[in-house]
Amino acid sequence: MTKQFNEMSRVQFPGILHLMGLGYKFISRNTVESIKDPENNILVPVLKKQFFRLNPGATEKEFEDEYKDIKTELTNNDLGREFFNRIQNKGNSTFKFIDWNNWNVNALQVSYEIPCKNGDDEFRPDATVFVNGLPLAYIEFKKPNAIRDGQTGMQSEFLRMNKRFRNKAFKVFYNITQLIAFTDNMDYSEDFGMHTTGSYYCTASYSKAFFNSMHEERTEELKNAITHITESDIKTVLKDANKIAIKDTAEFETNCNPNTPANSFLTSMFSKDRFRFFLHFGLAYDQVRDDKGTITLQKQIMRYPQYFATRAIADAINAGIKKGVNWHTQGSGKTALAYYNIEYLKYALQKKNVIPQFYFIVNCNNKLNTYAV
Repeated sequence: MTKQFNEMSRVQFPGILHLMGLGYKFISRNTVESIKDPENNILVPVLKKQFFRLNPGATEKEFEDEYKDIKTELTNNDLGREFFNRIQNKGNSTFKFIDWNNWNVNALQVSYEIPCKNGDDEFRPDATVFVNGLPLAYIEFKKPNAIRDGQTGMQSEFLRMNKRFRNKAFKVFYNITQLIAFTDNMDYSEDFGMHTTGSYYCTASYSKAFFNSMHEERTEELKNAITHITESDIKTVLKDANKIAIKDTAEFETNCNPNTPANSFLTSMFSKDRFRFFLHFGLAYDQVRDDKGTITLQKQIMRYPQYFATRAIADAINAGIKKGVNWHTQGSGKTALAYYNIEYLKYALQKKNVIPQFYFIVNCNNKLNTYAV
């Protein structure tokens, strides 16, 4: 019981309630279990309702055909690339599954401990975030100050995640998952780059994920992202989980504060506009050749310096600035930043009726090569 109180009252349920404060509607675990497709955890009735809302005039047959295609795509050995293109409106489908321009018309929901199961293999994320019924993100909450076998809770979680990524039984769940977050509700430790405590995020992988920290640089814009959580909201969630006993504990009340390390991280990553940005502009696929010449597919997500650099570029454009230099340290992902910005700036400039052109100027063997994009 002590362990449950410690993890659930300090991190998990304060975090879920905080997500509700950010605009995510709580959906009961029992409700999820009754309506989800167990093969992929899609909330089919929610997806169907939103499909017809976003595609007026679509028929039942068209939804059935599209959903059949989605189920097939999620079994591909492509790290979810075909499904990703579908929800980005870049695939073969002419139908819309997410409205990227009018984010508030999408159904944003959160639930807890929804099993990802295939045969005898199973894992249960502490919280799952659904967009129009699609389980696009999940969050793992770890007990603070946990040390086991000489490792912190974060270190153990990263090892467990990479082992889980390699389990082919979970392929469908990682093909549909876009963003994965972790937090132990502690500050980042200063131990020469080792991820021992704090809050991190990554995207799906079939082998080894890269875990990123988040260091907020735009706190002002997040002040109005959090709404008040009512007593009724708290009781609804805790009763659903049969954890009403933690409601009046001191540590639960303390950790419902929006400024805890965990909740501050959730605000940075899951406030509505941020979540939309990372899903729409912050993900990319890359083909990587290893030492043996084998080409593998990697999925990457923006690091926090790349995100804030992109926002700074957008601010400069909106201010009428025509030129600028973006400075990043070696190894910080400057080339990836350029790629991410092509996707974002095409979107931002087209809204201003500007058709942009992009050029990569690369020094290869002392020769300058220019590539148009």
